[in-house]
Amino acid sequence: MSAHLDDAVLSCGGRLDDRCTVATVFTGVPAPGTPTGEWDRLTGASDSHQRMLDRLDEDAQALGPLGCAVVYLGLLDSQYRGGPADLTLAIAQLADLLAAATEVWLPAAIGGHPDHLAARTAGLAALDGVGLWPQYYADIPYAVTDGWPDWVTDADPEPDPRESAAWIRARFAATDVDTDRLRPVVHRLDHRQLRRKQAAIEEYVTQLPLLDQHCAGRLHDPATLGIELTWEAAP
Repeated sequence: MSAHLDDAVLSCGGRLDDRCTVATVFTGVPAPGTPTGEWDRLTGASDSHQRMLDRLDEDAQALGPLGCAVVYLGLLDSQYRGGPADLTLAIAQLADLLAAATEVWLPAAIGGHPDHLAARTAGLAALDGVGLWPQYYADIPYAVTDGWPDWVTDADPEPDPRESAAWIRARFAATDVDTDRLRPVVHRLDHRQLRRKQAAIEEYVTQLPLLDQHCAGRLHDPATLGIELTWEAAP
C-alpha cells in the first residue's frame, strides 16, 4: 500500500520485486484547469493536470524494472480536494486485492500526512476479516528527517522493542494502532537491493529535489537508503 506515487519505492524499494503488487491510493488526475496544488507549485509545476500525468509516467519507469504489479486506486491527492478522502471504493477494491495476499505492508503514517493516514486506514479496513496482520513501514522521507535513530543503525538485526517504543509512539501520528504490540524489524539492504532502489528513486524527477531537501540530502545517502524499517503487528 502506497499513499502516493513514490512512497513505496522510497520506503520499501529495496525489497520490492516481481512477487509484489504496489497498490497506490492517491493517483487521480485532476481535471484540466484545476488550480495548481500547493505541493505542485513548490516542486515547480504550473499545471496540476499535466503534473499528475508526469508523475504516473515516473512511477511506471520506477516500478517497471523492479517487476512489481501496479494497481492505481484513483483517489485525488489532498492538494486537489477540499476535505477528507472518501475511502469507500478504495476499501472495496483493496478487499478484493488483499484476499489473495500473503503479506500486507501499510504506511505507518509517520509525519501525519493526511493521505498516509488515509491509506493506512483504508488498508486496515480492507484487512478486516482477511486473517492477515499487517506490517507497517517507516515512511521516508518523514522517518529520516533527523536520520535514523541509534537503535536502528546499531548492528543488532533485531532491536529491543523497548528501545523503539517511545520513538514509535511519538511518530505514529493520530494512530489507532496499539504500538505496544509492534515489533520493530530493521532490514539492511545488500548492494544489489540498494542499487535497484537508488535507480528507482531517481525516476521521480519531479519530486526528488524537494523531498531530498526535506530530509537534508539523505535521499542520496546510501547509509540512509540502505536501511528499511518495519513493524510487525502481533496478533
